[in-house]
Amino acid sequence: MGEIEDYQFNINNLYDYGDAPVEYSRARDGVISIPARQALSPVLRLGKIIDTETSAFSVALGASNNGSNGDGDDEDGIASVMPVYKGTAYYSKVNVFNNSGSVKTLYGWVDFNNNGFFEASEVNSIAVPSSNTQQNITLSWTVASTNLIPVGVNQLHMRLRISDGALVDFATGAPGLVVDERSIGDGLSTGIYGIANGGEIEDYQLPVIISYDYGDAPNIYDTSRNNIIAPARQAISQGLYIGNNPADYESTKQLLVGNASGDDNSGTDDEDGVTLSPIYSGGGTNYSVNVKVTNMTSTAKTLYGWIDFNNNGRFEATEARTVTVPVNTDNSAVTLSWPAVSTILAGNPSQLYMRLRLSEGTLTDFVTGADGSLVDEIALGDGINTGEYAITPVIYNGEIEDHTIPVINGLDYGDVPIGYEQNTSGVNLPARHVPDYNLTIGATIDTEAASQSVAAGADNNETNGDGLDEDGISTPLPAHVSGLDYNAIINVTNNLSTPATLHAWIDIDENGHFTSNEYTSTILAANSGSQNATLHWGNTLTYTGTASNIYMRVRISSAVLADNLTTTNVDERSIGDGLSTGVNASYPINGEVEDYDLPIDTTVIVPQPCTDTDDRLGILDPIQGLLHASIVRTATGDYLVFGDRANGEGVTDQNTPIKVESGANGFNFAGAPLMVTGTSNSGYIGGGHQYFLLTTLGLYVWGASNVFTSANNAIAQAPLPPGISPASIQMIDAGTYGMSSNGTASLMVLTKTGEIWVYSNTAGSPVHGDGGQVNIGWHQVMKDSTTPLTGMKDVRTAGGVAIASDGNNFYTWGTNVSLGDGFGFSTKSYATKMRAPLGITFPIKQQEINNDTYSSYYLRDSAGKVFVLGNNNWGQLGIGSTNNIFSWLPITIVNEQPDVAGVQTDVAKPIKRLHGFQQIIMILTWHLFI
Repeated sequence: MGEIEDYQFNINNLYDYGDAPVEYSRARDGVISIPARQALSPVLRLGKIIDTETSAFSVALGASNNGSNGDGDDEDGIASVMPVYKGTAYYSKVNVFNNSGSVKTLYGWVDFNNNGFFEASEVNSIAVPSSNTQQNITLSWTVASTNLIPVGVNQLHMRLRISDGALVDFATGAPGLVVDERSIGDGLSTGIYGIANGGEIEDYQLPVIISYDYGDAPNIYDTSRNNIIAPARQAISQGLYIGNNPADYESTKQLLVGNASGDDNSGTDDEDGVTLSPIYSGGGTNYSVNVKVTNMTSTAKTLYGWIDFNNNGRFEATEARTVTVPVNTDNSAVTLSWPAVSTILAGNPSQLYMRLRLSEGTLTDFVTGADGSLVDEIALGDGINTGEYAITPVIYNGEIEDHTIPVINGLDYGDVPIGYEQNTSGVNLPARHVPDYNLTIGATIDTEAASQSVAAGADNNETNGDGLDEDGISTPLPAHVSGLDYNAIINVTNNLSTPATLHAWIDIDENGHFTSNEYTSTILAANSGSQNATLHWGNTLTYTGTASNIYMRVRISSAVLADNLTTTNVDERSIGDGLSTGVNASYPINGEVEDYDLPIDTTVIVPQPCTDTDDRLGILDPIQGLLHASIVRTATGDYLVFGDRANGEGVTDQNTPIKVESGANGFNFAGAPLMVTGTSNSGYIGGGHQYFLLTTLGLYVWGASNVFTSANNAIAQAPLPPGISPASIQMIDAGTYGMSSNGTASLMVLTKTGEIWVYSNTAGSPVHGDGGQVNIGWHQVMKDSTTPLTGMKDVRTAGGVAIASDGNNFYTWGTNVSLGDGFGFSTKSYATKMRAPLGITFPIKQQEINNDTYSSYYLRDSAGKVFVLGNNNWGQLGIGSTNNIFSWLPITIVNEQPDVAGVQTDVAKPIKRLHGFQQIIMILTWHLFI
């Protein structure tokens, strides 16, 4: 016994060669040419592109081999070739892919002495770990190496090489110094060809320049104590820079009168490291700037920042702040912070100048005598203590960025009716904030000269009140149901180096003030960035007013807000500067305030009837059989549960039916039960079940972690879809897809207006019906990216698949669904219309779906006929075989008795109406559980 398999392999002589001038292929004898080559490898390359050639396509000596020159456009390991400076360290960022399963070495040579050989003294190498993603690796060369550049040379050649095999240099005697054999041929010490290993060669031409990155603030800011203008400058480098990309270079300082954007408009706009918040007129508040920086040098560096707060045209040491930039910082933010005492403004400027400086060298200030306080020499020239250029200057890698900061007179105010802004003495103190773009609610923040309060009872959402900056929460807000928990999901950003607090109030008693019993908050961690924060008010939030809308306030700040506990008629955190004194401070606090009009849901909730009805669309089945559990609705409207984890504490297996009743059987919930459903989280092995209870006051879940993966064991409240209250829900249904212990489980919510919402345990699942959106939470089912599925009367799910109908049309979505169009199974991430069965009588009265990897469908029409479709591996469709079917078929009744004398022959006929069977189920239910 055994097996033989034969294969054919294609053999070729194509390799990836370097394309530097042919001189760089010479062996140590200086005559024989052995071009560097690598075999093509799918797991080891430079950049994303690799090509092969029959031979090396070397450019002429002195010619550029960048871009499409030489052997083509595969030189993409370096996104942007950086210039070289004589006497300045050189860094090159290389994009590498190594998915070989082991560490490989990236080699880089630069012919600094320009002698036409890549020598061992000119190489830098670095280990590249194995990874299934592209990596950025930084090669570096010292000042000693760049000092070898001959005078007058303005171009140098570089070679990059990565190989699956070991590269070895010949280092014996004088011949060993001529060339680094790792840079030619197959990288062998013999200098001749052997076996070509997988990898890639990339050659580049590097410019040698004497142009630098300059600041672009007015010349007065670059004037020394001796009135000599020495513009701040740095050599540009991929190893040390501010912002998303390395600096660009200019031959001279670029000035633009009135602002600091001359450098921005020259070449690439490299001043991209910071978003600056305005400063309030007069200053006197803490001010911070988040700056993106990169440091791929060998030691930590210092970022300097100056703001000319006294507006005297000089950057002084008292106006400077510094922060350390650690090694291997890669486009990450560091924070410069000025305390309030340093930010007091002189005069009434409309803007202030700021300089940022990052340098590889050690910078020094002149601090002696009166002249020592005139200007901070670190901000000028090359950062030496003269504030001027040296006769033989040393210019370090780094970057200069100059910016202007606007000075404003307006603030961000709230826009609720003016009564909400009064302190306990009746004095108006509108909530106010100095805008800080590092600490925001939503995406927009504006300023006003004064609060823009709406009239009492008026809508202050969207363009009403102070405008469109209320964008932290999508409007209209989800309605609040009295006595029910309320959750508001709000988009916020904290890019500060300190924590901040998101504060919120709902005027639940409609008394025209925000008080401490109406308050909630959440902490936003330092540097936590953009996020969706959840504000939660407990179910003690009982509405006692009569209006259909009430007001909500949300404010964010890193300042400490405090309530005066002796004044119960107002929470001082909600007004002015949030001080317990109930009066404003000398300067406003940072952050933002947003006010909203919140609707109140007063809809009367009517439970689903428990009657003998033939039309089952939009009605939960009175008996639901889960894998190892059951749910029964009695004639009196109560729900009974029994089986796996059915007890309200979510752990105990319930061997006898128990009533879903708060205060008994482990249950604790608010409101009257409306519907109960559930699902298991496995197939054959029967893992734990999770149950769902919809009450007049909310949604609850208990049992094993399943649809709601964060919920486990005891009954607890879960969120409803945004804007959906219990009163607006027609039905719920749950299910699990597949026979494994980790199948997709989902909960469906059908609203009375026919929309469908889905919550599942699988991010990006097609059962979400919204094109595979991966966010955690509720998903509205869509027909395409812009069109919601509406008008539905019923929805059923089997976890990873679902079917919905309005009685005359059917839609399905999920994994391995069938459309009834004669074709096989497919996956649909949007609700997709199914083909209707031939011979059906509309409207349908009932639908169902189940699955065993593939989906099975069932419909019952107005004439009592049952139609089936899809997976039939177990004969579940009842069509007399186990064949899958992809067009709807009606079920027929077959007399299975044998054809023998005295016994009638088999008779096939359509099934009659199933209404009678449903009556029997209902009668059994009434007799068993009344």
